[in-house]
Amino acid sequence: MSSSRDASSAAKVTSLFRAFDLNGNGTIERDELETVLRKVAPDFLSKDSLDSILKEADLNHDGKLSYSELFHWIFSGSKAAAPFVRGALPNLLRELEMEMGLMPEEVGEA
Repeated sequence: MSSSRDASSAAKVTSLFRAFDLNGNGTIERDELETVLRKVAPDFLSKDSLDSILKEADLNHDGKLSYSELFHWIFSGSKAAAPFVRGALPNLLRELEMEMGLMPEEVGEA
């Protein structure tokens, strides 16, 4: 990836992380993950998919996701991440674009 594309991807993940971190404490807890996914990707969300995300993405097994864990998981190419990246992530990015008043060409693709 080019450095400008890397920077763009990092900026998108930062925005995504902030959207998930509802209480602003710097981590994403299970209930925050569920709340956001239920809003932007209800078809994607199930107990199994939520458990799968947390099991795979929570690298230090503390029950919550840090920024680096979320970033790693999104770009890992894992089996559990693939449906999220193809389905829920585009919906969430569109939602963020609307909330932030960005035009689609300003955000690009993840």
